[in-house]
Amino acid sequence: MPTLQRFHLLDASSSGLSIDDSVRIPLAQLPNRTYELPPPPEVVLVADTGDEAAKAIHLLQSLGRTAEVVQDFLHGQSGNGRLWEPNAFLAEVLPHLFAGRALDVACGTGRDSVFLASAGGQVTGIDILPDAIEPAQRLEERYLQTQGIDWRAENIRSIDGTYDLIVQFYYLDRDLTKRLINALNPGGSLLIETFTETHRSVHGKPSNPDRVLRLGELEELAEGLEVRHFSEDWRRDRHTARLWAVKR
Repeated sequence: MPTLQRFHLLDASSSGLSIDDSVRIPLAQLPNRTYELPPPPEVVLVADTGDEAAKAIHLLQSLGRTAEVVQDFLHGQSGNGRLWEPNAFLAEVLPHLFAGRALDVACGTGRDSVFLASAGGQVTGIDILPDAIEPAQRLEERYLQTQGIDWRAENIRSIDGTYDLIVQFYYLDRDLTKRLINALNPGGSLLIETFTETHRSVHGKPSNPDRVLRLGELEELAEGLEVRHFSEDWRRDRHTARLWAVKR
C-alpha cells in the first residue's frame, strides 16, 4: 500500500544533494507547483541552500505567502514527503472508515484523492476543469509509488456506479448531494464540508448565495442517512459545516 509522510521543509535548489525532512521543488518549478504548498497563512519554511533560497523567499512573498529561511538542517536521504495537507476533516475521520471504492467530487488539484489512495482506497477524482486534473495527475505521480487514480475531467453530475466513500468539499450543489446519497453503497459514508452563510456574511464570499449553507441545513440534506458527525464552527478563517453520515 502506498504511504505518505509529512515533511515541512522546502528545498528550492536543483543540486544533487538531498536534505532530510524536505521536499524538493526547484526554483524554476515553484511558480507551477504552488498547489503543493501548505495553505495560507501557514509559513513556508525554505532550506537555506544559498541564492535559490533567497530567490524562493522573494518569489513566495510576491505570491502573498509568508516564508522563512531555515539554516538548521542535515543533508541526507530525503524521502518522498509532502508540504501539503489533505482536508483536515477527512484526515480526522478516515481512520474510522472503510475507504474501499472512493469518489472525490470537485477534486481540484487532487490532494484529497491522493490522500485517499495512500490509505488504500480505489479512488475516482472528478472535476469539470481540465486545468485542475492535470496538476492532480502530477501530484499523484510525485507522491504515490503506485498510481491508479481514475481522474475524470467532466461534468460532476455525470457520476456513475456506487461507492463506499464519497467526499464533497467546498462545492455545494444540493441536487448533486441527493444523487451522491443514492450512489452510496450500504454502509458507505458521505463526508461534506463547505461554507455557511456566516462565512459569507463576514467575508463576502462565495459571491453566489446559493453556494453557502443555511445554519443547520447540511444535516437536513442528509435525511435518510445515519449522522455520525455534524458541526458548524470557525476553522481558522473559515466558517464551515461538516457532516459525516452513513447509509444503512
